[in-house]
Amino acid sequence: MKSELISIDDPRVRLCFGQLAFATNRFMLAHMKRIVQNLDMDLESSYILGILSHLNLAHGLHHLTPPEDAIKHSDTNHFVPVRLRDVVTVTSLPRETVRRKLNQLLVSGLVWQPKSGHWCINTKSVDSKMREVTLENVSDLLETADRLKAILAASDVVITS
Repeated sequence: MKSELISIDDPRVRLCFGQLAFATNRFMLAHMKRIVQNLDMDLESSYILGILSHLNLAHGLHHLTPPEDAIKHSDTNHFVPVRLRDVVTVTSLPRETVRRKLNQLLVSGLVWQPKSGHWCINTKSVDSKMREVTLENVSDLLETADRLKAILAASDVVITS
């Protein structure tokens, strides 16, 4: 299932850019609000945790990996601990900021260090609250995708009229 690619040159985008931006930003802001309010985590720590989890799984997954293959490689046996340097490079945040935030996440039990200087998410810390936030985000993202498709479809009608 391949998504339709659009560009800024697409007449539909020019016609309804504000609506597309509003719908997208509404999703992102709701996502950030859920993280801050429900997971008691600042956005920078959330960003670092998300990047770390992606890096832990990146060797076995790619965003184009078929879902059935992704499911096979998403268990903790396929996690690869990553170096602080790798997290710093991907986040583009200062090394000291990443180190400090990772240490805070370590204290909170969200990450662990299997060996010195290497970091891994702690899948045992994924509790019902985190699952609930994730499911709300998935539901909201699917609704947003439908809304964006509807906006583009409506602009097709205007353009062809």
